[in-house]
Amino acid sequence: MYQQRMQSAPSFRQKDNSAEHISGNIEVERKFIVSAASLCEIERHGAILSKESRFLDVYWDNNNYDLTTNDYWLRQRDGIWQLKYSSGARKSTACAQYKEVCDQASILTAVRQLFNSKRLQMSSGSFTEFVESLAKVATFKTHRRSFTLGSLTVDVDDADFGYQVRLILRSEAFKSDSF
Repeated sequence: MYQQRMQSAPSFRQKDNSAEHISGNIEVERKFIVSAASLCEIERHGAILSKESRFLDVYWDNNNYDLTTNDYWLRQRDGIWQLKYSSGARKSTACAQYKEVCDQASILTAVRQLFNSKRLQMSSGSFTEFVESLAKVATFKTHRRSFTLGSLTVDVDDADFGYQVRLILRSEAFKSDSF
């Protein structure tokens, strides 16, 4: 069964920064909620456990939920800032394509472009000033097992609040002048 992402986010206005560059990864992913037996099924098809990790995610947004309602997911994963946002390319309701950026300049550029396109207000300050205007909206720990299956990655995530999801994804690097 496919589980759609929660969508919901502060209000900001900023000058046009479309000349700034954004670089990161493009991920095409599909999420499944499946039984514990699915792990055996993944391995039976030749998937190889390539990595196991545990991490703490803290998701951030403003009082209006302007980020999450626009499918922008700003988080700190083990203290490192990351932004994952929809590229707009969707083959179906079950499969989504996201861009992921991990440096503060690219995060700020992508958020400013979103806010400009939606005519939302955003301060013209630094990344630090921007995140100081936000609030935590979710905090949880995840145990992830990553498997390699050909050119695909299969992530098996178990969150500390009982949510379990399986992600099949493919990721490629990008560099862009626009989002």
